[in-house]
Formats: sequence, structure tokens, C-alpha cells
Amino acid sequence: MLLGCQGVDEFRCMVPAGLNFGVTPVEIKEIVYQAVAYLGIGRVFPFLKAANEVFEAQGITLPLDSQATTTAENRREAGTQAQVDIFGEGMKDFWKSGPEES
Repeated sequence: MLLGCQGVDEFRCMVPAGLNFGVTPVEIKEIVYQAVAYLGIGRVFPFLKAANEVFEAQGITLPLDSQATTTAENRREAGTQAQVDIFGEGMKDFWKSGPEES
């Protein structure tokens, strides 16, 4: 992966190629965002800047449209339901089981 080896120059070349082959701007940004968990923001930030520069050069309006499927009001309920869907009914009120301060 170009992010892992710090290949930002090659990344700048590959983003337009990806767009030409049908990779969406949202998908490209998601790749960059997901890399933060593995590489850290310090190593990933140059790629975020590079992606934005390529998008602007390609006439893609920034910021991209929000991909959020929850709001501040329903985030906990939606998260609980996702856990129930994946792990079963035992997760329904699991969020209440930890220490109060957490």
C-alpha cells in the first residue's frame, strides 16, 4: 500500500487513475481515513492533502457530501442496534453495564 511505504508521489498519480476506473472520491477518502488507525495521522495527513489537491484539480467539489447515517440524537441507539444485529440480544443494554464514568 502506498500509504504504508509513504509513497505520496505515486499516490498523487494513482488517485486520478482510480477515479478514471470508477473508484469514487468517497472511497478514496475512506481508504485514507482507515489508514490512520494503522499508520497514525502524522503519516497519513500528507495523503489526505494530496487527495484533496487531486480532487480540486479534477473539479471535484470539497468538502465531499456527508456519508453519515446517524445523527447526534440517534447515534447510541443506532450503534446498539448494530451490535445487537452482529452479536445478539445480549448486547441490547450492554452499554449500561460499565462503570458510570465511562
